[in-house]
Amino acid sequence: MSIALSKEKVKARTGLTIFYSYITLFITNAVTISLANYLFPTEIVLGTYALTPSWSLYLAVVELTVVCTMIFPLVYYHEYRRGSEYTAKEWMMLYFAVNTITIWSIARFADKIGFGISSWYIAIILGIILQWMQSKGMLLIRKITTYLI
Repeated sequence: MSIALSKEKVKARTGLTIFYSYITLFITNAVTISLANYLFPTEIVLGTYALTPSWSLYLAVVELTVVCTMIFPLVYYHEYRRGSEYTAKEWMMLYFAVNTITIWSIARFADKIGFGISSWYIAIILGIILQWMQSKGMLLIRKITTYLI
């Protein structure tokens, strides 16, 4: 799909999209990580001696959601510069990489944030699952917002 984007379209797309995306990504990330911790408590650990599991879930999800949400303006700018929109495959590959790197980075500070993983391959698996859940959530919010706007 080769659509030339204007500066006005880029600005309009980054307005409410960021707000809706933040809420959607926060909910899907929180549900996914808490479910993964419930199903695999030895591989994905929440909490420390000073942080409760709920608080460490909140800290990890906020950090992951902020990083994922800040990708939107960068992608829209890149789309504007190259003159075409990202395909679904490009979005999926981008979010897989962003989720995996962010999960691994958050887990490196497990003593401060309270979120830990047992190995690097858990970050890859969690990155795949998060990407799939986020894509389903974003498709749902896209359907809802097209009726609202």
